[in-house]
Amino acid sequence: MSNQVVEVRGVRIGEGAPKIIIPITGTTRDQILSEARLAVEDYSPDIIEWRADWFYDATNADGMVALAGEIGDIVGNMPILFTLRTSKEGGELTVKSDLYMDLNLKLAASGKIDIVDIELFTAEAVPDREAIIRKIQRCDVKIIGSSHDFSSTPDKVEMVSRLCAMRDMGVDICKLAVMPRRMSDVFALIEAANEYLERYRDRPVIAISMSKLGLISRMCGELFGSAATFATAKKASAPGQIDAIKLRNVLESIDDCREFL
Repeated sequence: MSNQVVEVRGVRIGEGAPKIIIPITGTTRDQILSEARLAVEDYSPDIIEWRADWFYDATNADGMVALAGEIGDIVGNMPILFTLRTSKEGGELTVKSDLYMDLNLKLAASGKIDIVDIELFTAEAVPDREAIIRKIQRCDVKIIGSSHDFSSTPDKVEMVSRLCAMRDMGVDICKLAVMPRRMSDVFALIEAANEYLERYRDRPVIAISMSKLGLISRMCGELFGSAATFATAKKASAPGQIDAIKLRNVLESIDDCREFL
């Protein structure tokens, strides 16, 4: 399945095996920098995600810019994904929508990050969201539009609708993560991603069915068009994430068979 590729610091998202993203979830500066070193030195992910909503001072833009710079010193040329996950979508941060968008814009403008995660439903509450998205992209920062459901899996029509809404908002990559209650939910997520990609092949999609039940979606994304997945170095940021080294072995084994895909 061929989709448009988004390239960030030489990492081509949407081409070949799904890219491995390792989240950093420390609450203090020392914990965050320690987790960054561990991830880079022992696991070699494609992308580092800083889950800044775990940081004790997550609404202090200047402090987060400074810390993002320190993370960058550790990870070198590896792309940094900046994520403020709100409590409404399974994260640690409760914040007004306009402040949420402002914090993401300030981090993008700092030049210290490469990608930001913008929640679809949080952004929809901000009237000038498209203008803010354009400003972020003019900072040479890519945007992952995202929607998370930690309680259930919406029906296929709703999931496709959410992906389309992200596309309409103008993001670079669309991400959908949902919680399965039965195996048919996992198949519904895969079918939704496939249906969307058959309609639009103009940007990569990340589609994840969480928990142990949805593990196949993290491992076999290349088969149905999911461009990246999340794995652990120390602490999982969502149910079902597995060790990054084990996951890479699986992804590379599948990619080795790409001549049959």
